Amino acid sequence: MSTANFRPHQTIRPRQRFRTQRPRMAWVVWILGWLMVGANAWSQEDSVRPSRTRTDGTVVMVDGRPFVIRAIEYNGEPMNMLRDLGFNTLWLSSAPSLDQLRMARESEMWLIAPPPTDNGPVSIDWQYDVVLAWLVGQDVHWLDQDAIRQRVDQIRQVDPRQDRPVLVQARSGLADYARFAQIVCVGRASVGTSFPLTQYGQWLRVQHDLTQAYVPLLAEIQTELPTTVAEQAAFFSGVNAPLAIQFAQLRGQVLQATAGGARGFLFRSRTRLDDGTEVSSQRRLNLTLVNRQLLQIAPWIAGAVVGTPLEQTEPNLEVSILKTSLSRLLLVQQTTGRESYSAGAAERSLLTVRDPAAGTSEQPYRMTPTGLIPATHQRLGGQMAIQIENAADWELLVLTQDPAVVRYVEQTSVAAQVFTTQQLLIEQAQTSAEWANRVFSAMLQAGREPTGLRDQVMRINELANITQAQVTSSDALAVWASSVQLQRELGAIHDSLIREAHAMLPWPAGSPVVLHPILIPLHWQSLARLGGVAWSPNALPGGDFEDLGHLTNNGWQHQSAGGQSIRTTVQLHQDAVVDGRRGLLLAAQPDGGLAPKQIESAPVWIVSGPVEVPANQLVRINGFVKIDAPITASNDGLVIQESLGGEEMAQRFRATTGWQPFTIYRATNEPHTLRLNIALSGYGTAYVDEVTVQFAPLPTPGNVPPNGTTENLQSAQQPEPARLPN
Repeated sequence: MSTANFRPHQTIRPRQRFRTQRPRMAWVVWILGWLMVGANAWSQEDSVRPSRTRTDGTVVMVDGRPFVIRAIEYNGEPMNMLRDLGFNTLWLSSAPSLDQLRMARESEMWLIAPPPTDNGPVSIDWQYDVVLAWLVGQDVHWLDQDAIRQRVDQIRQVDPRQDRPVLVQARSGLADYARFAQIVCVGRASVGTSFPLTQYGQWLRVQHDLTQAYVPLLAEIQTELPTTVAEQAAFFSGVNAPLAIQFAQLRGQVLQATAGGARGFLFRSRTRLDDGTEVSSQRRLNLTLVNRQLLQIAPWIAGAVVGTPLEQTEPNLEVSILKTSLSRLLLVQQTTGRESYSAGAAERSLLTVRDPAAGTSEQPYRMTPTGLIPATHQRLGGQMAIQIENAADWELLVLTQDPAVVRYVEQTSVAAQVFTTQQLLIEQAQTSAEWANRVFSAMLQAGREPTGLRDQVMRINELANITQAQVTSSDALAVWASSVQLQRELGAIHDSLIREAHAMLPWPAGSPVVLHPILIPLHWQSLARLGGVAWSPNALPGGDFEDLGHLTNNGWQHQSAGGQSIRTTVQLHQDAVVDGRRGLLLAAQPDGGLAPKQIESAPVWIVSGPVEVPANQLVRINGFVKIDAPITASNDGLVIQESLGGEEMAQRFRATTGWQPFTIYRATNEPHTLRLNIALSGYGTAYVDEVTVQFAPLPTPGNVPPNGTTENLQSAQQPEPARLPN
C-alpha cells in the first residue's frame, strides 16, 4: 500500500513565488526523520548555499522536511534546559548576540529574532544560519505596514540566505502583511480572560482566512496568566497568590490552536522557567508534557487539512478533524464554557464519538502519552461509533488503515526523552494533589467548605498514591489511566469552585479574584469585606447617556474605523433606556459587497471622559447592556474595557436576554486617571445605559503591587505545606 504524502491545507493558493513542486513526504520519512533538525552543519566557507529554512505555502520547511515550530520566549535560561523541555526554537525580542548564536548552535536550537541593526554588507554571515526566521515587527498593526515592508526590503538586500522566512507578529492588517512576510504570528489571551478558550480555534481559523491562506500561522500560547490579572488580584485582596495556568488550560490552548490550523506555536513567557519558584516548576512540567503531545501529532499539524467539525448527539461535545491522505486525527473535547477560568472538568467518563465519514477498513486508535491503543467501536446506521472509557476533557483519536502511521506514533512516544513519560505523569499527580490540598485548606481558612469538596480532595490524594505505587510495576498505561482520573477529579474541584463564585456576581468575570481557582478563597473573604464599604457618589459624568452636550463637555469621544464598507451608528436613543429618557446605541452593518465577512478590529467605539481615582482605592463600575441578536463577524461582540484592567481584562458580550447588569471591580495603589472604552467589534446593534463609576478606600491590608510586600497565599492560608485535615 502506498504511503502517500501529507499535503498542506487544500484551500492554499500559493503566490507565484511559491509555485514549486511540493515535496512528497512519506510516512516512513516521518518515522525515520521527524525530530528536530540540528543546527550544527555550518561552514564559514559555505556562504552562498541556500537557506536551510523556507516556507512552502502554509508549511514551514527545514532541510526539505515539514517542520512544526515549538518556540518559547527566551529569558536567559540555559538553552539546553529549554531543549530538554521539548522546544526546538527560541524567540528573541532583540538581535542575537554572538554568544547566543554560538549557544544555539551548540544546543541545536533554532532562533526567531530581529536581524542585526548595523546591516552592513557582511553583517549577516554564516553565524546567523541558526536563525530560522527574521522577526520583523512585534505587536504591529495595519498602520505599521509601510515601515515593516521597508525593513523587509533592507533584510533581503543583505541576507545571503534569500529563502530565509520573514516573520511578523501582527494584531491587524493580516492580509497586507501576508503579502511580504512568509510567516505570521497571531494570538490573544484566553486564560483568565472573558474571551472563551473554546473559541480560540475558531478565532484562529478566521485569522487564517484574513491572510487569504497564503502563509503559515504561528499561534501564541499562554503559559502565565495576564500581568493585569495578577496585579489586580493582589491589589484587590492584599494577597500575592501563586497563579499557575492549569495543565488542562495549557493543553486546551495547544489543541484549540491545532484545530484552528496553526502550523507552529509560540509559548508566551514573561518570567524565567528556572527562577526557583513553584509556579515555574509547574510550568516546566506542564510544558514538557504538552511538547511530547505535539511531537506525537506533528505530521498532522505540519500539513493536514482542517476538516468540518463532526456533529455529535451527546451535549457539550466538540469534535474537530485534521485529515491527511493516510489518516484522520479527531480532536475530541468535552466543554463546559468555563475553560478560561477552570479546565479539565470532563463531565462524562464514558464517551461515544460518532464518525459518519469513517471508512470501512479504518481502525480507530486512542492516542495516549505512551502510544496508540485500539479503541472500542462498532458500526451503527452507516457510521462508526467509537467508545472512550475513562475519558479526559480532551481525547485524541487516530483513524487509519496504514501501519506506518501507527509505527510513527509509537516511535515518537518513546524517542528523545530525558525522563520517561511515566515519571512525568507521577510528578504531575503529586503536584496536582498538593494544589488540591492547598485549595481545600484555603477554603477552610475562608470559612467555606463546599459540599463534597473534602471527599473529592481525599480521592485525589488516593489517586496520587496509586499513581506513585505504580512506578514499580513499569505499567505506563496504568499510570496514564490513574493520571486521567486524577486530572478529571481536579478539574471537577476547580470547576465547582468557579461556578459557585460566579453565581454570586452580576457578571461572572467582573472581579479579579474569580479568574483562577486558587483565588476563590480570597473571593469569599473579599465579599465579607465589601459589605461594609462606603462607596463614593457616581464619579462618571454622562454615563446615563441622556444629553449629548453633557457628554461632549465631560470629555466623551466617538471613534469610527468602519470606512466606506461598514456603516456605523452612535446615538442617544429612546430604545436604549434602563432609566431616564435615552441611552447609548452602537450599531455597525455591512455597506455594499466590499464589506468584510470577518472584522479584524472594532469599527465603532466611544471613550469616556476621565475619572480621577485617588491612590489605594477599590473601584466599582456598574452598568447595563442589551444585545437582542448575537453580534456577528467577530468573536468579541460588545467589549467594555477600562484602563486599569486593560484589554486582557475587558468584558465581552455577544448577546443578552433583555438588559444584562454588569459589575466590574478593580483596584489601584496609585492615583489613576480612569477611562472606559465601549466598542462594538462586529455587525449588530448593542444598547448601553446607566454606567457609573464609584470608588472607596481599599478594605485590605496590602495596598501594594505583587512585587511589593503583599501577603503570600501559601504562608497566609496555611502554616505548613497543605494536607487534607482529619
